[in-house]
Amino acid sequence: MDFKRKISAEKLGKILVLGAGVTGSAVADYLQAQGQRVESFDVVDEESLDVTKHYDFCIASPGISEFSDFYAKAKSCSGEVISEVEFAFRESEANSTWVAITGTNGKTTTTALTDYILKIAGKNSVAVGNIGQTCISQIDGNDKIYVVECSSYQLASTSKFNPAACAILNITPDHIKWHQGLENYARAKFNIFQNTKNNADALIFLEDSLVSQVEGIEGFACEVVTDKTSDKLPLVLGLTEQMKIKGEHNVQNAVCAATLAAKLGVDDEAIAKALTEFNPLEHRIEPCGDVAGVHFFNDSKATNVDSTIKALSAFPAGNLILLLGGTDKGSDLTPLVDECKKAASENKLVKTVVCFGASKGRFLPEFKALVNDGIEVLEAEHLSDALDAAVEAASENDSVLLSPACASFDEFSGFEERGRFFKELVRKLDA
Repeated sequence: MDFKRKISAEKLGKILVLGAGVTGSAVADYLQAQGQRVESFDVVDEESLDVTKHYDFCIASPGISEFSDFYAKAKSCSGEVISEVEFAFRESEANSTWVAITGTNGKTTTTALTDYILKIAGKNSVAVGNIGQTCISQIDGNDKIYVVECSSYQLASTSKFNPAACAILNITPDHIKWHQGLENYARAKFNIFQNTKNNADALIFLEDSLVSQVEGIEGFACEVVTDKTSDKLPLVLGLTEQMKIKGEHNVQNAVCAATLAAKLGVDDEAIAKALTEFNPLEHRIEPCGDVAGVHFFNDSKATNVDSTIKALSAFPAGNLILLLGGTDKGSDLTPLVDECKKAASENKLVKTVVCFGASKGRFLPEFKALVNDGIEVLEAEHLSDALDAAVEAASENDSVLLSPACASFDEFSGFEERGRFFKELVRKLDA
């Protein structure tokens, strides 16, 4: 492909690719198509890495920690180590526009919503990154808007990445082991604006509480907007009843998406149309059926405490039966227990909590304290057993919410398999 790129040189040289999964394979396919631009490339795992070779640069798959021995070995024999997002940005069309979104929770919905608004407005937009479609696979020489969901893994190895608009939705404890501490995790997230901050024409969107954590923010050349100061907040608040995505967190997500889209020239009419048409994503407070007057919701993507707390805000009235469990991340459960108590005291949300799976041993004693607040606490071995217990406890107009606050690897390959299994259980229940 012969076209003018943002940063990359005419010749790429010798390249090392770490990992042969989805990201590594996509990078390899791209490199294979570059012909004489690439002198050579090797796709390796830790065992096959030959540190006696020298590479011009290395592209690391997101599952490989910057603190791992594998990463260190690759760095020792490479001019630099970068992420696939960084590589794709450098290789992308010179006139393309990049919009980057990160955060512990909400980034997938916000990325999809931003992309949807842009498409409604007639923009040539594509959603890429952690949302499921690699950035590099979309580099084709045609100018476009890349709306990229950036994980902390991907951002950790960026240096020249310079989106025209970017956002950090929130930062709460997650992936701490991979990053070896919350400080490193936050630093990786802040990499999203390391270059954008110097661009007077650019925009940074932040959760309001993060502003005080960003050193030197008052001196940034770009525009800085928060979920509290955005001029799109009144527009979103006026549409919340019509929006299909519910909850306080989705108000913030919508404000962010609207702000980013407006920066790219989208008017309020197109933004409003998109906000009211956009459907919940799979596994994110996804309605998955009504059986005998009981409503079922799949929020399998909620793999941490903060995400589950946010999900609770989507249920402003009625009785809620909450399914919690899976692979324990060791997070502090107190905020979630307190949120259930708060809901109980307002007589509007949690009726029953069902603790299941590998995390049950730690979760159950913590949530048993809710019995004193009039909340029923049950236990189950597996997700299927948890749903059975929930159905038995449910009455007409109750809602059963799978929002586990845990990873899924005790029973499933990932949150997607867990969510689809839950939906299949509900479908069989309905049948």
